[in-house]
Amino acid sequence: KRTGLPNANFSLIHDFLKYMFDLPMLIRKAGGDYILPKVSFGGVAAGLSEAEWQEQWKYHEGAVWFDARPRVPYGTLEVRPACSQKQGENIYVAALALGLVNNLKEGARLFVNAFAWPEWRELRDRIVKRGFDAETSKWQANVSQMVNDILAAAEYGLRERGLGETPGQEAATP
Repeated sequence: KRTGLPNANFSLIHDFLKYMFDLPMLIRKAGGDYILPKVSFGGVAAGLSEAEWQEQWKYHEGAVWFDARPRVPYGTLEVRPACSQKQGENIYVAALALGLVNNLKEGARLFVNAFAWPEWRELRDRIVKRGFDAETSKWQANVSQMVNDILAAAEYGLRERGLGETPGQEAATP
């Protein structure tokens, strides 16, 4: 699977790298041509020098579109849902992600404790397919409190940055 939420929760970077290593490559650059390798990244990388496989990694990891993913060439975390909000409102999802990254320990705890990974996938799929009409009563008791807790954790993360990114907060002066 290349989109949405991955099949498993990557609790360690090793888990993520193994997943990516075993995932078939969609495109590879060979000389001046682009080819369809039809094998896993590991199969391609096995015959390459370190510099060559690092170059191929850019094509491989760029063709996996999880809702959030590390972008190795840029040293960033890409949050894809932030790119799909209506114009003028995409800053909210980006600020939520930034606040959670800056309060990562608490944000991760909230997500991990809220639901098991298969439940997260089911909840996400229902909401993506049906929007606000999705049947979520199975999770309703937890969702409202979880949303409030996640927003509080993100706000705390933004406040800790000291850049005036939350309502009523002035930017810290150097």
